[in-house]
Amino acid sequence: MAKKNKEDWFKAGFILLSESGEAGLTIDALITRLGVTKGSFYHHFKNRMSYSEALLNFWEQKMTQEVINQSNIESTPKERIKRLTSLTIEGGNPQLEVAIRSWALRDPLVRGYQERVDQKRMAYCILLSEGTTKNKPDAQMLGELFFTVFVGAQQMIPAIRGKRLAKLYAQLQSMYQTD
Repeated sequence: MAKKNKEDWFKAGFILLSESGEAGLTIDALITRLGVTKGSFYHHFKNRMSYSEALLNFWEQKMTQEVINQSNIESTPKERIKRLTSLTIEGGNPQLEVAIRSWALRDPLVRGYQERVDQKRMAYCILLSEGTTKNKPDAQMLGELFFTVFVGAQQMIPAIRGKRLAKLYAQLQSMYQTD
C-alpha cells in the first residue's frame, strides 16, 4: 500500500464529488478509492468535517487562486483573459463545480466557500474587463457576463465545453473591443 499525501486525498475527493456528488463523499468511499485503511484517513484528518473543510480550502486554492495566478503571468488584460478562458476550458471540471454548488445549497460551510470563490472569480473577471474597455459600466457588465457564462455552461446538461465554450467567450470579448 503506497502512502498517500493530503493532495491524493483531495484528488480522490474531487473524483467522488464529480461522480456521485456530496452523498458519495464518504470516508469508506475515499479509502476504497485510494486503497488504504481508515487509520490512514484519520492520520491526515480529524473527521469527515475536517476533511470537507480541507478539501474546500484545496479547491479554492487550486481552482481559483492558482488559475488567477497563472492568468496573471500574462502582461496585458487581453492576454490574461485569453489565458483565463483557455485555463477554464482545458482544465475545468464542470461536474465538480456543479457538485460543489449543489452541496452549497444544503451546507452552510460549503455555501461560505462557494460565495467567497464566486466573489473572487467575479472580481477577477471584472478587473480583467476593466483593462479591455474604458467604459466602467461596460467593464462591469463584461466581467459579470464572462463569469455567468462560466457558471451557466457548467450547469447545462451536457455541460458546454471545449470549442463551443471558447466561441462563447470569444463572442463576449468581441462585443467589448476597444481597439
